[in-house]
Amino acid sequence: MPPNKEAREPTRAPVQIAAVSIFVPLALAAVVLRIWIRRRMINSLGGDDIMMIVALWTLVAGAFYLTTIIFLKISLGMFFLRVLLKKWQRRVVYVTMILSTIINLSYCFFVVFACGNPKDYLENTILQKCINRKLEISFAYEQAAVTTVTDFIFAFLPIPMLWNASMDRRSKWSVGLILSLGCFGSVCSLVRFKYINDLADRKDFFWNAASVSVWSTNEMGTGIIAGCLATMRPLFSKILYRATNITRAAKGRKSPSPSKSSSKSSSEKKLRDSTSCPTS
Repeated sequence: MPPNKEAREPTRAPVQIAAVSIFVPLALAAVVLRIWIRRRMINSLGGDDIMMIVALWTLVAGAFYLTTIIFLKISLGMFFLRVLLKKWQRRVVYVTMILSTIINLSYCFFVVFACGNPKDYLENTILQKCINRKLEISFAYEQAAVTTVTDFIFAFLPIPMLWNASMDRRSKWSVGLILSLGCFGSVCSLVRFKYINDLADRKDFFWNAASVSVWSTNEMGTGIIAGCLATMRPLFSKILYRATNITRAAKGRKSPSPSKSSSKSSSEKKLRDSTSCPTS
């Protein structure tokens, strides 16, 4: 249930603004970098990139959370189909994409028409002229459950591939960090469960809806960022390669070259010869 009205903050606007201010710019930067890498560095722009652009657009435009999730899951699925070779893994990806799309599309239509004509949604919500709240909450839990499960599937699906991959420890740690970010998105989806039942309270509907919105923004933002980071290995490899070369060059300048060392030794030898006393 929502916290006591006297104890809670009067509005959720500051929290909503903070979530949007943090995750939307980061997601935008991640998608821009992804497209630049795919287009300029490896020349391999694909359908998963287009779906990620659409997911970002729906997030920035303030469209339905459901539409963003649909395009995000399709993008992630198409990306995994690029790199996963085993049949069972590819089947899991297809089933996950299809299930997520069907459930979220169905719930999207349900939400739009739950109160009759969409243009009268606000008025009918206040006047309690919408579909039975228990039915709406049941659909909301179903959608949240499917989203959470598919989040965890996409977060853990690459682990068997990475376990046997011939990658150095540094690469495995970097991939593990990306998977951890994906898991954080799954955790955000789990937290949303806490506020779904509170949506049945018509008197505090907008306050409770704002709480759901905050965690939905966190989930979508981290999902887009994690999905884009998975494509940035060419950029990270190039940066690491240049950093290694700069470090080696700096060490080379500090250590004397062989010619300088031999010249210095020759000069010291002449100095010793010129200052030594002749023997009888």
